[in-house]
Parts: sequence; C-alpha cells; structure tokens
Amino acid sequence: MISVGAVRDFVLSHRTYADFARYPLAHGSLVTFFPKDQWRMLHSMPRSETPCGIRFSVIFRYVPLGQTETMVMNIKNSSKSKDEEKAALNAYKAARDAEYESAQLAGRIARGTHTPRVWDCHAGKFYPTDAVYVGREVRDRRTGQVTWAATPFGNHLKLSGDAFRAYAAEKMLDADFRARVLALRGRDLLCWCGPDAEFCHAKVWLELANRV
Repeated sequence: MISVGAVRDFVLSHRTYADFARYPLAHGSLVTFFPKDQWRMLHSMPRSETPCGIRFSVIFRYVPLGQTETMVMNIKNSSKSKDEEKAALNAYKAARDAEYESAQLAGRIARGTHTPRVWDCHAGKFYPTDAVYVGREVRDRRTGQVTWAATPFGNHLKLSGDAFRAYAAEKMLDADFRARVLALRGRDLLCWCGPDAEFCHAKVWLELANRV
C-alpha cells in the first residue's frame, strides 16, 4: 500500500490480541505485508481524533496463479470426501507458497540482493532448482530406490551443536574437503531441517563456505 497526502495512523492488531503497533504514515509511505503476516494480523486506519487533510491509498495485492485457477477454495465440493478436500487444499497452499517464494527469489536475484540460505527439501516445499543437497542418502521406503544421493557433507554421525562444529572444523583441515566446502560459496543449500529446527548442520556448511 502506498499512502499519499495527509498523515494518518496505521494500526496493527493480532486476531486474538489488542492493538500492538501504531505507525503514522507520512506522505509517500510504503507498507508491505508478507502473506503469513497478512493472514494472522489485522490492520486498520482508525478515525482521527481531529480533522485531517485529503489522503489517498493505492493498494496492490499479489494474487497467486493457483488461486486464479481454483478460485474460491472454501466452497465445499460435495463430490469430494473430506480427505480429498483436505489434500486438494494442502496442494493448493503448497503451490501458492511455492509461487510466492519463487517470485521473491527471482526478484532478489535480479536486484543482486540474494543471500544464500538453507532450504527445506521436504515434498511440497519450495526451493531453488540449483540448490545443493548436503544431506545423507535417502531411499524411497516402498521401492528402496535412492531419491537423494549421499553427499560428503551429510551429518552421518548425527551430531548437533558444538559437537558438529568441532567435527566440521576437523574436516576443514583436509585441503580437498575444504575446497569442496568453498565451492559451495554463494550457493543455496538443501536440508531436511525445517526453519524452526534448533540445530541444522547445513547452516554450519553455509557459514563456513561464505565466511570472509
């Protein structure tokens, strides 16, 4: 949202809590929301206690392609079971989030502001196609086929915290292995840890590969 003209207060509140932030929007202010913030927070422009001048609000909304194809997702389809509806909704959400992440990533790359990071490689999660997997070997439970090949960066000893950092430091003493790590500089990495994981070994390699 672009706010031009008179200064007005922009108020944020949580769906289950009272107002927690109030921002005076000066002329030319730009307000942006990430999708998850848009869904879990409420925002308003309350009436001023005193008269104010004219203000214009120019609002742009990003509508995912998946939503334009499926339209309203909350209308019950009587021809589908609850499990089928839930699966369809989850697939829609995954496609929507993937499209948004892809658009954001493309913008950062185009602006030259992209910082390499660790992405979650679970099914349904978005990650760049050129991201490098740094985990252990993974096989399909039904067929036994290798779905993710083993890498020299996998946490084979299942260490965490300082123990893995000490292991990584020892591995970096080997010139050939150090060269492999440095080859990851500027690359996005893939791991099975979610964004809320207490420890992620891939973040250690990301740090070592990109440190000055």
